[in-house]
Amino acid sequence: IKTYLEAEEDAPQVITYTKGGLTDTNLRAAVAKLHSSHVAGAAIYVNNATAWTVLAEIKDANKRPIFLNDLSVQGAVGRIYGMMVKIDASLEDGDVLIGNAQRGYWANVNRAMTMHTEEHVKARNTDYMGYAIVDGDVYDSKAFAYLKPTA
Repeated sequence: IKTYLEAEEDAPQVITYTKGGLTDTNLRAAVAKLHSSHVAGAAIYVNNATAWTVLAEIKDANKRPIFLNDLSVQGAVGRIYGMMVKIDASLEDGDVLIGNAQRGYWANVNRAMTMHTEEHVKARNTDYMGYAIVDGDVYDSKAFAYLKPTA
């Protein structure tokens, strides 16, 4: 998704910010780039370090944290602006991807998941392997915004 957004002409869905200087204003500008039909169901994706050392430290104009811990939702560590903050290890430190993956990304399943097992009688263990062929791409770039840190 990051590669697709950066490759668009003039990269309209990408906002750069100085690394270490992410602000509430930057985040609001990125959320504003989402098309209104994609806001419901959108989430904020960051790696673990960015969630706890960057997002958790951001405060609004009244010096209140914008990150609210909310471990009640499986797969999320908190909320910002009502959107779930989800951990994605594929993102680099400082990267913030905001979007609605269900509405903006389509996957084509060429081969459904199949499971294979291999039993080792003497060792008394079983190996399990899952195999699938899936390809996907961005369907609507307006479902995403990318905050990219610069040096």
